[in-house]
Order: sequence, then C-alpha cells, then structure tokens
Amino acid sequence: VTFLRYVRLHEVRKSLLHLERHDTISSLAADWGFWHMGMFGQQYKQLFCETPSETMSRARTEGYVIKEPLSNPRAVEH
Repeated sequence: VTFLRYVRLHEVRKSLLHLERHDTISSLAADWGFWHMGMFGQQYKQLFCETPSETMSRARTEGYVIKEPLSNPRAVEH
C-alpha cells in the first residue's frame, strides 16, 4: 500500500507541474484515488516538503506553459 501511495503521489505531482486550464488540486487527487483531501495534503507535504498548492503555484511562476491537449493530454513546454 505504501508503494502504491508513493507512486500515486508522484503522479499527482507530475500533473500539478503540467496543469491544464481546468485542473484543480482536488480533481487531480481524486483522479489518482485520493478521496480524503486533508489526508492527501498531509501525505503530499510529508513526501515533497511543500503543499500541493505550493507546487502548483511554483509551476506557474517558473514559466511552465499550458498547452491545449494534443496526443498527450499533459503536454507542457518549459
């Protein structure tokens, strides 16, 4: 279970770093099977030493460009 949670948390992080315009933290977390947002936030912060919103904010300020989906729905330039 711990390994699967670790993998799922990393997938949420990748999604937060490569956002689409309609994405929210809770929708991305739910997409990866996290239903309790408080617990998700604690586990995320424990693993990455920042909150999901800090990751999302940093991705936006560091110049990630949001693209419209092509063949890869998470396509982003940096």
